[in-house]
Amino acid sequence: GMETSKGCKGTAAVALPCVVIVLVIFVYVIVGDRQLLIGLLQWAESNLFPAALVIILLFIPVAVFFLPLDLPLYLSSGFLYGFWKGLLVVWLGYNVGSWCAFAASRYLFRDWVDAYAERNRYIRAMSCAVEDRGLQLVILLQMAPIMPYSVICYFFGTSSMPFRTFVVGAAFA
Repeated sequence: GMETSKGCKGTAAVALPCVVIVLVIFVYVIVGDRQLLIGLLQWAESNLFPAALVIILLFIPVAVFFLPLDLPLYLSSGFLYGFWKGLLVVWLGYNVGSWCAFAASRYLFRDWVDAYAERNRYIRAMSCAVEDRGLQLVILLQMAPIMPYSVICYFFGTSSMPFRTFVVGAAFA
């Protein structure tokens, strides 16, 4: 019971910085190496379905690790697929990423998020509102640029909100 929980938190505390460092190096190498970037774009243009899956899956580390890479994902989706299909790819990725951030905050990083929430008066006020109007709050906060969407997902993950309610609210945003 208790020992397993502490072991998982210790593993997450070591794994999280390692994953973030690897992702930052990966992005730096891709952006810094023009030939590699051109090669990836050419691959994406000739492999639209696998490229869509990659874009969708890239929203997971963007949401979970607060990486500011969502804009390139939006733009590449629009470029590769046009407006409507690109919108669908981005919507799917955004939702999958938000679900993963919600789960990460609920099961891996709850203590860290709770400590952050205690220092932020806006999050404390929203915590009270979750009890009364959780679904409406998810929809409004996902659409309003008050905070990055990763922070919002983490907030709801540590709240009493059921995952199902979060999924429905995030899908409408």
